Amino acid sequence: MARRAQTADIAHELRNPLAVLQGTLEAIADGVYEPTPENIAPGLDQVRTLNRLVEDLRLLALADAGELRLERHPLDLADLLQRVGEAHRARLEEQGLSFACELPATLPPVSVDADRLAQVLGNILDNAARYVPPGGRVLLTAAPHDGGLLVRVADNGPGVPADELPRVFERFWRGESSRSRATGGSGLGLAIARRIIEAHEGRIWAEPTPGGGLTLAFWLLENGDREER
Repeated sequence: MARRAQTADIAHELRNPLAVLQGTLEAIADGVYEPTPENIAPGLDQVRTLNRLVEDLRLLALADAGELRLERHPLDLADLLQRVGEAHRARLEEQGLSFACELPATLPPVSVDADRLAQVLGNILDNAARYVPPGGRVLLTAAPHDGGLLVRVADNGPGVPADELPRVFERFWRGESSRSRATGGSGLGLAIARRIIEAHEGRIWAEPTPGGGLTLAFWLLENGDREER
């Protein structure tokens, strides 16, 4: 049943960009539109969407098969978190959101794949950019916790009902209408984040933000001496 539902979800995600691409190309082929850069651009955008979806599905397939390779090295994540946060600041501010990083100068060393961890944080921040309404706030924090490192991204958006929080990391899950496909994205970003954190033997979860909103958090074991995988 779950496999059939996932197949239906994938088909749904593919249908819209393919329909737009087909319509654009047919209009150009029939002479309705001139093959100008402006008329080709919508089709090219859909090709990029399809490429992202295929790459996301490939990564999840590798994780499912236990073949997601990590290049792990001991790292102080303060600089990485700061750089990834700043790289997403413009996107968040374009959506009318305020963004702040509250990070210590240094953090306990953890053995991680820096590129994959940047992908996790990027997916979480991208989720906030899509679903927090203009005027909202996003806060990135990190601190030592329980023998490891705890990273939180808290927003004051519409949040997710408590009984739905465990489903936030499911593939293609968007929940209520405020998290519809119209906001864009493949619906796989948080599922990918979960698999990457789990590959690091870490934990990731969702919880309500005090006062309203959604907080996505992940924890990694402090272990600068862990061997590279």
